[in-house]
Amino acid sequence: MKTILFWSLLCASATAVATSSAAAADAADKAAAPHRTRTSAGKRQAPVTVTTDLAGELEAGSRRFVTVTIRPRRACTDLTTAVRGVDGVEVLGTLVRQHARCAAGVAELHMVQVSVPADASGTLVVDVTMQVRGRTYATSRAFKLRARGAPPAPKTLGTVEQGAEGPVEVMKARSK
Repeated sequence: MKTILFWSLLCASATAVATSSAAAADAADKAAAPHRTRTSAGKRQAPVTVTTDLAGELEAGSRRFVTVTIRPRRACTDLTTAVRGVDGVEVLGTLVRQHARCAAGVAELHMVQVSVPADASGTLVVDVTMQVRGRTYATSRAFKLRARGAPPAPKTLGTVEQGAEGPVEVMKARSK
């Protein structure tokens, strides 16, 4: 009888230790999970930093090489970058790139050529998709560019007109 009681207690304590260890591992895993990184608006944020070596004014019509640096904050798979121009910014070169590596903290580079026509104020946009622990993340980063002497891009998405009750912003229709 004493042997059976001893084995019962031993198995129960081993199960409790295993359960608490698994719970601690799950809690640590959840704490380190990339989907826990959130913006101030509470939305999920991709665990990646995107920077370029060029922003601001360019000589109108000239082509400049731009290096986009993508630095994942977590180990990932299927890292893809796409670079595009908006509102007059022209992008030449490899526009979409599948990166071979995706290690945490290791920078990946994507080089393209950029040109801005005279009087243009636009944006260089970098779209990044990646998978971290089976979850797919997608993010876009925008970098303002304009031709030297061109006015800055407007901060509104439309025009501001005077209405009966004060200023009214008239939004542009989305293009299809």
